[in-house]
Amino acid sequence: MTRHSFHAVVAALGAVFGVAGAGEAAAQSAYGCSNLDDGSYASVLEGDGGMFYRIQPDLDAFHNISPRAVGDVAALSKAFAAQGTTLVYLPVPTKAQGWSRALGPGAADYGYDVDIAATVYDDAVRRLRAAGVVTVDARHALMTLEQPGYFATDPRLNAAGTRRVAQAIAQELAAVPGLGDVARGVYTSAPQAEVMVASADHARIQRACLSDLPRPMVKAHATVLSQRAPGTVADTSLFGGQAGAAPAPRITVVGTEMTGLPEANFAGFLAEHTGIETQAYHVPQGGAFAAISSYLTSTAFQTSRPRVVVWEVPIQHNIAQYGDQPMAELLAAVQGPAACRTPLTAFATGGPDIRVDLGPLLPSERYTLYLDAGDVAAKSARFTFTDRRGLTRTRTIQRHPEQVATGRFYLPMSGLWRDGAAHVDIRTDAGFGPTPRVVACLEQEGT
Repeated sequence: MTRHSFHAVVAALGAVFGVAGAGEAAAQSAYGCSNLDDGSYASVLEGDGGMFYRIQPDLDAFHNISPRAVGDVAALSKAFAAQGTTLVYLPVPTKAQGWSRALGPGAADYGYDVDIAATVYDDAVRRLRAAGVVTVDARHALMTLEQPGYFATDPRLNAAGTRRVAQAIAQELAAVPGLGDVARGVYTSAPQAEVMVASADHARIQRACLSDLPRPMVKAHATVLSQRAPGTVADTSLFGGQAGAAPAPRITVVGTEMTGLPEANFAGFLAEHTGIETQAYHVPQGGAFAAISSYLTSTAFQTSRPRVVVWEVPIQHNIAQYGDQPMAELLAAVQGPAACRTPLTAFATGGPDIRVDLGPLLPSERYTLYLDAGDVAAKSARFTFTDRRGLTRTRTIQRHPEQVATGRFYLPMSGLWRDGAAHVDIRTDAGFGPTPRVVACLEQEGT
């Protein structure tokens, strides 16, 4: 047999057994699905009752939060509290953590252990709470439901899930000292028509299945104010709130697609169960920081801070993934003028950059640079630092394409030279307005 004919026979046998294997998998599937885990269409596990789980991140049992990340969230919580705002940290469990009942025996083939995954999540909640962070145990809350709090073919929370999580947040807030004096209204959520939500995940899985999968249907709800809280006025614009010295009696939710479906009515349910006006801003696929960085760097936040900020973060998102910049930005933005007190001189360079003299800064101190590009919707900023020998180091902040662009950026001056930098050249993708500002924010003791 020639080498050519030998390879032809091997290929033919592989095709035969491949077809047979695919046929066997389709026969075992309730929906005639095959090749679910090879990435051809989607990398998922078909569980029981039409529930599908992503191989990643659902079947990863070790979504932990590092001690450094716990400390960073605790510092942010403390900074919020100093300004009269309560931070609520909401780690949203994966579908496998929040609804493990339908996993079926196939999950073990991927090394997934329900008990380990639950223990890791619970330990993260415990450590955050021990550090003084108001933290919602969404996993236990979702597991108390009689029906799944997630869509069958989509990883997001459905209306049952968002309602249950809203109830869990309300329970946490009821135990927070000082929130008892917040004026409460009466909000009522009424069911509307059942609608199908757009789902790329559902479409991908359906391509690998012969029968129609359970559609991502949700009974929409509308929340209405039945009785306004005494002494309050309507304030429905998250990025255009009315200025006020004291924190406004409202809740602001910043998060991701996990709780962001309008049809799932998360903000409405939260208002209903707390009696507090609730606004929400979600950036789908924006990770942990897209929504919260837009909000905290906005003029609206600085001039009209809410009484409560709920930061929704999918548990699988590592908040330390991008180094120290994102958390340093949030911390400096919350501290505001209390930390950002050293204005720096900026010079025009004749080009697209501005040059900022860093001579007034002490090399022994830890600073975060605050850039206000001057009323331009910049989504990226490049900082090129130069030391006294002419050596340079460049850092870039890049916003998510879908997040609101405030034109404000905070960059920690970490990892530079021992003697500090002489100046920094800054460029944004949208240029600068007539009055750009650069201010040095000094890291405060105890944060």
